[in-house]
Amino acid sequence: MALTFSKYVIQPMFYLGCPVPDHAVRLLAAATIIFLTWLNCYNVRITTRVQNVFLFAKVGGLCTVIVAGLVHL
Repeated sequence: MALTFSKYVIQPMFYLGCPVPDHAVRLLAAATIIFLTWLNCYNVRITTRVQNVFLFAKVGGLCTVIVAGLVHL
């Protein structure tokens, strides 16, 4: 999941028409995992809020796709 996140973050910012280097994707993915691990160790309450934000974003995206599909039909 972190690899997919880092690829989608790096691609439009730095490598618009070029292939993304594998080491850059892995480095950002490792940094993301380290940051989330540190955040969880620092304060579980903040981590819960971050997970809630991601949950609402995911459900909102799913609802958008469903509504767009129904409108397209």
